Amino acid sequence: MSNAKLMAGRGRGGAWPGRNARAKYVMATPAAVVDQTITGLAASCSTSIASVARFCRHVGFAGNRQS
Repeated sequence: MSNAKLMAGRGRGGAWPGRNARAKYVMATPAAVVDQTITGLAASCSTSIASVARFCRHVGFAGNRQS
């Protein structure tokens, strides 16, 4: 996964300001993120599970562990 793709602040239809916060968290704590569930990652980023799922798809992952 490239840093450029992680830091991309735009998605379909315009800016996604929350994406930068998720990208910064992933880049700052990659070892922790690898073992987190989608629920844990959402809690760590103070966002919804759906938002994390969309972010994962945006950066090229098909899915994430649940619960």
